[in-house]
Amino acid sequence: MKSYLLLIVLFLILSCNVKDKNSIKHFASLSMKEDVFISTKTDFKDTLFYEYRFPDSIKYYYVKLNQKQTEKLKTLIENICSEKNSQKFELSIGQQLFLVDAEQDRFYVNDLSKETENFKKLNYFLKESSQKMISTKEIKTFWDFGKFIPPPNPPKQIQNIKLNTRIKW
Repeated sequence: MKSYLLLIVLFLILSCNVKDKNSIKHFASLSMKEDVFISTKTDFKDTLFYEYRFPDSIKYYYVKLNQKQTEKLKTLIENICSEKNSQKFELSIGQQLFLVDAEQDRFYVNDLSKETENFKKLNYFLKESSQKMISTKEIKTFWDFGKFIPPPNPPKQIQNIKLNTRIKW
């Protein structure tokens, strides 16, 4: 009887230490707009980090999340994982790229003109969270996960074009 009890206890201890292979470790999103690249990152502890890349500057923000918000975010990202993942790491204006780091890195592209319900719900959560952003100093470790490098700053927009009237045609 003791051996059965010992075997059951040993099984319970070992089964609790097994990690879920599909568990999400990190999440990041990149969004391209005309004059700003917006990146969001979390490792599901208690903070959501934001990076805004403008043509001539970079600004950093963070939002503290409570446990309920963190769990909701993780659930929303798990729902994104049910979407078809992208084979390429590409992003165009009007799109978002979601990076999910689980057992292997996966990329999900969201075309904002035809986004699915899963992407809409996640974007709503990110938008609501961003209203509570707190400015912070440079986060040097913002891109320190996986094999990702930060995107370049967006180019400056052309404000106007002037015609040189002194040139004869």
